[in-house]
Amino acid sequence: MNRHWLLICGIIVCLAIGLGCGSSAKKPDKPVTTGPGAAMPTPEPVGPAAARDQMQQALRAAQANDWARAETLYDKAIKADPQIAEAYYNRGLVRMKLGKNDEASEDLRRALGLRSNYRQAQVNLGASYLATGKLSAAVSQFEAVVAREPNNLEAQNNLGAVYMRMGKYDQAEAAFKKILRIDYRFVPAHVNLGLLYFYQGKPQLAERVFKNAEKLSPKNADLIANYGYMLFKLGEISLAKVQFERALKSDPNNVTALTNLGALEILLRQFDKALVRLERAVEIDPSNAVSWMNLGIARRVKGSSDAAEAAYKRAIAIDPGLAEAYLAYGIFLEEVRQDKKQANVQYARYWQYGKNSPDVNPRVEDWLR
Repeated sequence: MNRHWLLICGIIVCLAIGLGCGSSAKKPDKPVTTGPGAAMPTPEPVGPAAARDQMQQALRAAQANDWARAETLYDKAIKADPQIAEAYYNRGLVRMKLGKNDEASEDLRRALGLRSNYRQAQVNLGASYLATGKLSAAVSQFEAVVAREPNNLEAQNNLGAVYMRMGKYDQAEAAFKKILRIDYRFVPAHVNLGLLYFYQGKPQLAERVFKNAEKLSPKNADLIANYGYMLFKLGEISLAKVQFERALKSDPNNVTALTNLGALEILLRQFDKALVRLERAVEIDPSNAVSWMNLGIARRVKGSSDAAEAAYKRAIAIDPGLAEAYLAYGIFLEEVRQDKKQANVQYARYWQYGKNSPDVNPRVEDWLR
């Protein structure tokens, strides 16, 4: 059976996730070379100074998008000194990038156990709950932060984003508008408010919000890319492409723009371009399930079946609630692997997670019969 290619444009909700390393550490000396001779094993250095050195190396690895190495170095930092809150915090953020969201949550809780007033850890703990679909826990975390800090705009914005994902549009709108009353120049709230109006079927109002925000920050890549997403969903393919390209001109590493432009290029059958963009997207942010799912489609078209299957599985592992990933994987299993039984398992999961979505494909229910 010939299924249509499945596309989904990714939205990066404006979560406040960044890397820091706490207090500064001494710049590492150049490596010391020695003469020939048998290498003797040496124990790992311990203590605060050793931990800070490992953290600096980890930060550089993270800045180079080498998330696996960054995690290993933070492991060593924590082993050297288990009492540094920043080490747990940063490892938690790295693990979120690697899609290890439950472990990330634990790290962020450990950071807060060492420093209860660690503001960014409080915010990003809620973000880790959101990433794993634990929406009630995310709401509780963000509400607790906002109760303590009513002017914490990051937490307020993330709280609105969770409400939006839960379909609590009135509460989401109130949260975003409250932010803009405090600071009208806080662009992430404009972005989310525009998306909210779009989801409510108010594209003209959404466009007005995006345009007003663009006056405040004309080169904001997230703003431009999400406006392009709305145009894409409205069928304005050419205009959407212009916005995604503008976003990448402003920020070549913007994962939203890379993912969405890659999806659009699949639609335009520009598969080589799509593959390059989507491979780049998952290199920058390996925790983005939508990027992995679209990469699976691009890899499949280019004949890399095993790599495509690995991408579909990665998308599902990162976000088990991403309904479209099950559909894409099911189509792959049926058409490439010729495994209708396992394909139906994926179609059933798609229907389980997506049946209440306005974008659900109603034909899938027939495929299950």
